[in-house]
Amino acid sequence: MILKAAWVVPVCAPPIRSGGIQVLGDSIVAVGTLDALPTDGDTLVDLGDAILTPGLVNPHTHLELTCYAGRIEPMPLWSWMWELIRLRAAPGQLYREQEAVREGAWQSLRAGVTCVGDISRRNVHWPVLKLIPIRKVCYVELLTLAAHPPRNPAELRAEVDTVEEDALLTVGISPHAPYTVPARHIRAAVKLAAERRRPWCTHWAETTAECDFLRGRADALPATLRGLLAACGVRSPRQAPLAYLDHCVPPGCPGTLAHCNYLEPGDAERLANAGHVVVYCPRSHHFFGHPQHPYRTLLAAGARVAIGTDSAASNENLSLLEELRFVRRQTPEPPDAAHSFSDGNPGCGARPGPGLHGRIARARKAGGHRRLPLPGGHHRPVRVPCGRGAAAKRGVGRRPACALTGSHPRAPCRTSVEKSGSHLALAAPRTRAGH
Repeated sequence: MILKAAWVVPVCAPPIRSGGIQVLGDSIVAVGTLDALPTDGDTLVDLGDAILTPGLVNPHTHLELTCYAGRIEPMPLWSWMWELIRLRAAPGQLYREQEAVREGAWQSLRAGVTCVGDISRRNVHWPVLKLIPIRKVCYVELLTLAAHPPRNPAELRAEVDTVEEDALLTVGISPHAPYTVPARHIRAAVKLAAERRRPWCTHWAETTAECDFLRGRADALPATLRGLLAACGVRSPRQAPLAYLDHCVPPGCPGTLAHCNYLEPGDAERLANAGHVVVYCPRSHHFFGHPQHPYRTLLAAGARVAIGTDSAASNENLSLLEELRFVRRQTPEPPDAAHSFSDGNPGCGARPGPGLHGRIARARKAGGHRRLPLPGGHHRPVRVPCGRGAAAKRGVGRRPACALTGSHPRAPCRTSVEKSGSHLALAAPRTRAGH
């Protein structure tokens, strides 16, 4: 099968006008101009005035919170947190949030996301995501002050051991934040990630109150939270946020840091030198009322910055394209977002598990594509097969290809669904055989 589009953007090479990709079985075997592709006997799928580009990676989300979308108005993080705790305490939480994981994963796929880094408080996500054809890093979250495990390194290790990995599922480790997990537990979590050669992530420098608490202002956090922290042995380290990060994380163990909204002079260079990846979640950042994110400073310092969505409970949806559009609307002269952010994304973590980084990188270099409409009109996603066949040994992509086709958002999406290996394939529009 040949997929034709007005533009093909391989990312690792210049854009190709009137380009195409050739799919053989479940693998992309060639990318180039249409006249350069071998077309004898292949079906031609003409995607029209569209752009084919690699599938997207969402490195930071909480899919289990998708069921709370639209339930909380925009407000500061601490007020939002108590509202979320109230909503989650309603009867039926585990079933409700497992269904939310399923809905969030399919919502992501419909938005052209082919890999997610998903954090779950009680490790409920991986059994659901295992059955869904999307690449995922399933982060097990350590929260010392929580009522349910994992609350300490032993419980964390036990929960990590329950996760059944496969070609599309990698386990990850996530000590929640420096104000909810003591230093010794953060170090143990990072050590476990290093032992298992698996990615780790945490929330860091998310609010001014957190940063003030770390520097020594014990009264900076809400009173209710302070009581919980004292009971769990979490105390202010009396250090600046990045100094405390260095205290908790040994050299050579880079991770993914969600947010980093509040940085001091020199922090961007420290993050770049340490190899950490900062995930900026534009619309969630706006939801909580933070000032402008320092992503420009980070990029200028050579730090890796990725775009994420955070949860749907502090966002409108799980679309990475909408995040990039939001950046463009909010910034008069934004950077080249597609390259500054998306290409710098390491695939759901700065230290992905064996093979994960390579699988995503090969897809970026040679093929797994999604289709974007040219300016004007609305769009819907179409994903096409790209998988784990022998052709991957020849350096071709192995990530699912996917697309967005032009259509009115209220029009029915008339696509058929079939499984292609472990990947979803949606039938594309106009086809003619024998080209």
